[in-house]
Amino acid sequence: MRKKYAIITDIHGNLEALNSILNDIKERDVDDIFCLGDIIDVGPNSKECVDKLIEYNVKSLLGNHELYLIRGTDIEPSIVGEEKEHYKWVKQSLTDKEIKYINSLPLYYEIN
Repeated sequence: MRKKYAIITDIHGNLEALNSILNDIKERDVDDIFCLGDIIDVGPNSKECVDKLIEYNVKSLLGNHELYLIRGTDIEPSIVGEEKEHYKWVKQSLTDKEIKYINSLPLYYEIN
C-alpha cells in the first residue's frame, strides 16, 4: 500500500498560512507531514509555528533559519543591522521547548 505524504516548507513564522495548509492537509488523509525547514524567522509567530508542528507530529528538517538560531547569524555575513536584531528577537521569543525541538532536527530523512 502506498503512503501519502504532505510536504511543506518555508513557513517563516506565518501562523495564519500554516494553520490554513494544515487544515487542508487534514482533509486529504495523509500518512505523514514533512517540513523541509525554515519554520522560524521573518513573520511574527515563530514560537507558535514550532509548537504547531510539534502538536501535529510533523517531521521537520533543519533549514538555514533554524541553523542561524543554533549557530548564530555570524555564519552568514550578509545578515547585518535590523535583520540581525530580528533574529535575536525571534530567539528570545522561543522557550526551551521550541529550542530543544529545533536542535533535534535532522538534515535529511530516508523514506523507504
